[in-house]
Amino acid sequence: MFLQGAGLNSWTFAALLAGVGVGQAFMFGPLVGAMIAEVPPASAGAASGVLQTTQQAAMGLGVAVAGGLLGAALTGSTAPTGQAYTSALALCMLVQAAFAIAFALCALALPRR
Repeated sequence: MFLQGAGLNSWTFAALLAGVGVGQAFMFGPLVGAMIAEVPPASAGAASGVLQTTQQAAMGLGVAVAGGLLGAALTGSTAPTGQAYTSALALCMLVQAAFAIAFALCALALPRR
């Protein structure tokens, strides 16, 4: 498996981080635009507050889920500590990159205004 041992290097991490970054970049713009497109100007402030609050709560939940995934990936590992953490982090980044790309594709499929 490329997420363990000698196959895991800085290029692997760079690719995973790029996947997360690109996915999030493509996701947030269209998503925010679609969510507030139909909001009347008089309610724009309240809508923005709800959007930001929801976004912050979701990011907190995401950190908790990622931490749980990291812990689960470390459980039962017989590898040396450094290698176990590196492999577990790579697995977490792979999952996050996959979700970010999937959500970006969903956001790009939203109707244009």
